[in-house]
Amino acid sequence: MSNLLNGVTKNLSNWRIASRSLHISQSLKIVKSSCLSNRRNFDAEKMEMKSAIRTRESVFSIEKVVDLLKQEAVLDLCVIKVPPERRYVEYFVICSPRNDSQLISVPAALSAMYKDVFGERKYVEGLGDGTKPPEWTVIDLGNIVVHTMNENVRELYNLENLWLFGPKFDQQNMDFTEQIKENVFNEINEEKQKRQDDWAFFQ
Repeated sequence: MSNLLNGVTKNLSNWRIASRSLHISQSLKIVKSSCLSNRRNFDAEKMEMKSAIRTRESVFSIEKVVDLLKQEAVLDLCVIKVPPERRYVEYFVICSPRNDSQLISVPAALSAMYKDVFGERKYVEGLGDGTKPPEWTVIDLGNIVVHTMNENVRELYNLENLWLFGPKFDQQNMDFTEQIKENVFNEINEEKQKRQDDWAFFQ
């Protein structure tokens, strides 16, 4: 009888342990599933947030930025269309100031334009501590980065050669294209005139 009771007690104890282990295992699965679900939701929210930020910072068209820079009367304005595979920004803008104060006023004007839309100014890099005039300032508008560089620094780093030129806004490229057209036109006219002269000679 004692052995029978011991056997029943032992089996009951084993059943309780197995039942508790199963309960713990199921609880862990529920917790794990909940954590995975929360992680997926977090990742989805993070992606949506990044997309929202990108959309928010892409509201400025290159035309609007170029118009503002022209109003500021900057020198040697150059707009570079960045290839999509670079995964950087859409446009890379370089300009030179008419004087040292424009190294501050130009990015300040762009920052003010940003504030008019979003209610906060955009940080300008390169201003320093104010003890001496900056030589190179940069402002990132999200899809457009604008570099304002004095002539010496611009010539030293020659950023234009590191990127592709944007023919629609780059004044140097437009002038070069017009020069090519003019040269081709002149060559055609010269060839035409030469043929006319040769034809007249044999008449």
